[in-house]
Amino acid sequence: MPGLQLYQTELDELELVKAAIDEGCWLVPDSHYKVHEPDRLFTMEEFRDARLEQRHFFILNEVFIQSPISMREISKLDEHYYYVSPNVGGPSLEFLGGGISVDDRTGEKLIGSGFLEFSREYWVDDLSRKKPSPPELEEMYKRLARVVKVQSTRIKPGKGVFWLGNDARMQLEKGARLVGYESWSQHSQASMSAD
Repeated sequence: MPGLQLYQTELDELELVKAAIDEGCWLVPDSHYKVHEPDRLFTMEEFRDARLEQRHFFILNEVFIQSPISMREISKLDEHYYYVSPNVGGPSLEFLGGGISVDDRTGEKLIGSGFLEFSREYWVDDLSRKKPSPPELEEMYKRLARVVKVQSTRIKPGKGVFWLGNDARMQLEKGARLVGYESWSQHSQASMSAD
């Protein structure tokens, strides 16, 4: 799937979400719903509230949605929950936020990784066949990816490329570490501070 790998704080994420909402998009959290109907988030305030408990979202817009997104049911101990089925219905952009957490043992701030991506095809609701995603989906992805890139630094802490948000970069300079690249974080702090 085409996409960007991200290291962003919640503050960095707000820039991406604001750009999506300004484009007429809404977000759907991939959370455990008690009913078969997903939430639709149209405002920054709704996103902020949902982000307190969720980090995985689907971004939709009337210009590229072809069919309703599909929900899958999960049963645990006589309780039933529903989650969004990725790449079934829609199509949609997929966004996983990173954010900052604190290591309980060391007290260090950790910046989690996330992504913004889309699939070039999606399953129709009954899973009978795949359809190509409309070009408007990729166009929206490119516009939102541009927003991320303008407000980020391209880094390559390992084999892959990540986009480090401006606030995440400031947190890194103050001693935070990137989850999965903790030793790279330590070595990069001095060089980033010198920039």
